[in-house]
Amino acid sequence: GINAEYGVDLLPEINQAPRILSNHTAALQQNNFKQEIDNYLKTRSSLFLIDLRNKLLLSTQEAIICGTKYNVPLINSLVLYTGVQAISQFQNKSSQVAPPSTHSAPMDIFQHLASELDTEGRYLFFKCLSKPTPIPQQPHALFQLRIVVFI
Repeated sequence: GINAEYGVDLLPEINQAPRILSNHTAALQQNNFKQEIDNYLKTRSSLFLIDLRNKLLLSTQEAIICGTKYNVPLINSLVLYTGVQAISQFQNKSSQVAPPSTHSAPMDIFQHLASELDTEGRYLFFKCLSKPTPIPQQPHALFQLRIVVFI
């Protein structure tokens, strides 16, 4: 797999829990969105995914002012928070012999964003994945490789 090819599992940083220096969940606090994400990560209730795109949209007036129909800080926070949860789940399962599964709640969120958003939304989603992360122990490329494993 990709982990063996790039030796990602051999890096000592991979076993350290990510520590994020910014308040990446601030945008998620509005309208209990973080709680909904956490509930989905625990229960995988499909209701969360059904309404996810709508939760990422701005009001018509805000969209005109911002020049985009999407709440970009919310997408960025969602992707980073979900990515950290995916890494954490993978690390908890890394002691098992089986390869990482693409069938996990964080990856369901990413797969849903990649397949159900329109062109603008997908652009913002993948742009967010390609940004450097504020995780000091995990280099940017390492974070991306972990996400690629699942998508």
